[in-house]
Amino acid sequence: MSETIPNFYAPPRTFMGAERITDLSAHKLDYAMLGVPYAEGTFAPYIQSGQADMPNALRDNPVTIFFDIGEVGLFDVDKNLTLLEGARIGDIGDVVISPGEGKINRDRMSNSVKEILASGAVPIAVGGDHSITYPLVRGFEDTHKTMDFIYFDAHLDFADMPLESKYNHGTQTTHIHQLPFVRNITVIGARNSTAAEFQRAKAAGIRIIPVHEVEERGAEDIMQEVIDASVPTYVSLDIDGMDAIYVPGTTHPESGGMTFKQQKELLFELNKAAKGNICGFDIVELCPANDVNHITALTASKLTALMMGYRSHFLNQ
Repeated sequence: MSETIPNFYAPPRTFMGAERITDLSAHKLDYAMLGVPYAEGTFAPYIQSGQADMPNALRDNPVTIFFDIGEVGLFDVDKNLTLLEGARIGDIGDVVISPGEGKINRDRMSNSVKEILASGAVPIAVGGDHSITYPLVRGFEDTHKTMDFIYFDAHLDFADMPLESKYNHGTQTTHIHQLPFVRNITVIGARNSTAAEFQRAKAAGIRIIPVHEVEERGAEDIMQEVIDASVPTYVSLDIDGMDAIYVPGTTHPESGGMTFKQQKELLFELNKAAKGNICGFDIVELCPANDVNHITALTASKLTALMMGYRSHFLNQ
């Protein structure tokens, strides 16, 4: 990396009370949590912005009180499982964002993932708007491994790429589809799209699982079909995949979405089907200024913890 500006900035608090990590090479982490305070991929003023504040909203969230990473873990009452007990989780800070410097910022995001992978940890990123997912996935290019990509979203994010806004939170799947090492792409929870975008995504081979299919088939059946445990899967969770009543602070609220219980069960069955072969995860699209009683931040924190916990549980079986 030729930049003199450091990749990471360390906020005053850490995700879920995890250890602050300033030197990845000096630690053997299972999960490296990374903040990506980026919202320049948003169609403001047409869409609510403010996702740059999401990482610290999760760091300040009271989910921290529910478990002590590395010691007692997180107990999942529904599954009667203690998760993350003994897990080595570190917060490496935030990607440094230079306003208006899109390419530089995207390169920093990709390089951050490369640095995490070089340390042997799994990257867990907290956005930020959904445009961050493309550079995060691109960060796997040097692994020379094929991967699948699955994302939870109310939208397909497979829009055309106008020259004035090529990299935005509605085009990241378009870019990811062009990466030569990404094999299969699946979106779960889709319920808002233009006919043109829908047909374009179908023609490109994107597997689209709308909300009604989640309700009719259930998480286990879907994940047994979608997931191939022999290939690593990158997972992106746009919180607007859930109904707006569960995530009032999301940037782009949509009615008719999944419940928290459905989203939780999908993460469980995803990791079960993958046998823990999940190579990375990000969660995006919270606007803290629009949240109600920190409900959305709490939900995002809990889902992030569960994602790590379920992965470790099935990886170790």
